[in-house]
Amino acid sequence: MLTPEFLAHFPQPIFDLFQNLEDEILSDISRRIAKTGRITDTAQWQIEKLSAILSTDEKIKKAISNVDKKAQKEIEKMLTEAAQTSFDAEAAIYHAANKPVRKLADYSELEMLIESIIKQTQGELNNLTRTMGFVEQVNGKSRAVSLTNAYQKQLDLAQLSVSTGTLDYNTAIRTAVKRLADSGIRFIDYESGWTNHLDVAARRAVMTGVNQLSMRMTDFLADELGCEFFEVTAHAGARPSHRVWQGEVYHRGGEKDGYPDLEGTTGLGRVDGLCGANCRHSYHPFFPGISERVYSRKQLQEIDPPSFTYNGKVYTTYEATQKQRDIETSIRKTKRILLCFDSAGLKDDYIAAAVKLKKQREEYKKFSGVADLALQQELTQIYGFGHSQVSKAAWAYKKAI
Repeated sequence: MLTPEFLAHFPQPIFDLFQNLEDEILSDISRRIAKTGRITDTAQWQIEKLSAILSTDEKIKKAISNVDKKAQKEIEKMLTEAAQTSFDAEAAIYHAANKPVRKLADYSELEMLIESIIKQTQGELNNLTRTMGFVEQVNGKSRAVSLTNAYQKQLDLAQLSVSTGTLDYNTAIRTAVKRLADSGIRFIDYESGWTNHLDVAARRAVMTGVNQLSMRMTDFLADELGCEFFEVTAHAGARPSHRVWQGEVYHRGGEKDGYPDLEGTTGLGRVDGLCGANCRHSYHPFFPGISERVYSRKQLQEIDPPSFTYNGKVYTTYEATQKQRDIETSIRKTKRILLCFDSAGLKDDYIAAAVKLKKQREEYKKFSGVADLALQQELTQIYGFGHSQVSKAAWAYKKAI
């Protein structure tokens, strides 16, 4: 069993690693687009273009290799610690029910299970770095493009626009840089055409791994120690389809003694069910007549604060948390654009983006205050946007007003 609070922050180290990789690549590409865009001589531009592509390609490969190595070590450490945390929580419940539990290291089957899920999750993260690209709009439709092809295309478009006089240098560079920054680096499934933001795909892979780990460890111990009943965890702001079954006690393998079926009621293991994609619920052993429920029915009914109105719209707690995530995503995107504009030397565009960032931050604080939600500043941070960039953006905002 892992608590919703534990799962809420669990993926952050891996999320940060992949976000840092994206920002590093985008900053380098922006700088090189700006540099080559100044060249109008065709022959010289071809030489510089080839040099830029080769240099960037080499730098990207090195950055990817570094992140992959760090991610492999980090996820092994994270899942090993999560396994021990889950085991200890359930061992305490079994001991309270007079069910003898050995140490985790004494269960060879669990050791093999943990190792298997670590390797599986490492493979998922490694696959993300092998299939990265951008998304471009063509005739109103989204199309996935590899990193190198997208970079080369924006180099070509910027140089062509400047050399033919279609656009001035700053406009051409801004357009090229913003196209790539707006897309962000994506994980691309070339077979299906499905794409997702790289950091989001990494978070999903980590959540899938830790949920599988917790679920299968719980099931193993239940089989070993003869437990049929389970209590599902609960948290405020659960998605509506999960809110209806969270916090209740269930029987595994069909309804029994008035307790509903665990799998059938919660969708256990399905992508949209208990322990599915981005789910923060888990379940733990429960012994009727011995165990005490964590939440009463009344507490579950009142687990969410009352709805509230903001700018004329009514929000539930779940809707408020989704709105807060959207604002955080927007702040990260604007910071990423600021880094790209700074790398490209686009001062006026940097100032405009700094003004936008200031307004987004104010909205984030205001909405979170009305919603009574804690600010999660770690979800608004990106690589490279440290104290110096914060000061620079603040100065740009003051200059604009």
